Amino acid sequence: MKVVPVEPIGVELFWDKIEPLVKKAVSYSGGRHTVATTKYLCKIGEMKLWIVFKSVKDIEAIIITQKAIYPAKTILTIVLCGGRNMSKWSGEAIKTIMEYAKENGCTGVEVMGRPGWRKIFNKHVKYKESYVLFESHF
Repeated sequence: MKVVPVEPIGVELFWDKIEPLVKKAVSYSGGRHTVATTKYLCKIGEMKLWIVFKSVKDIEAIIITQKAIYPAKTILTIVLCGGRNMSKWSGEAIKTIMEYAKENGCTGVEVMGRPGWRKIFNKHVKYKESYVLFESHF
């Protein structure tokens, strides 16, 4: 498996193949993201599209990241993730994204996700659960 960052100019090239994966990932975002806004933000470089390739023609997954600039530090946030066979590529993806974050001035990586992410992070990286998210919608 190969985890590849896609430059903004390349987003359109892959979009038709990855859109179903983005659509499914967006459905778990609690309404924070749409397919259209995700595509737009990847195309202008505000978000970064990563594609997990099984082979040149076979896409296993997508990951969308975005820099979160806080007053005291910058963190790379994994915003969306979706695909197949996560156990086969999650370790490589975490390693690749953490290296990218370090190289691009981030002090860490964060994920807001479902509880199942614990299993993946426990297997591949030392982490801490920082907080619980509470929501109220109107």
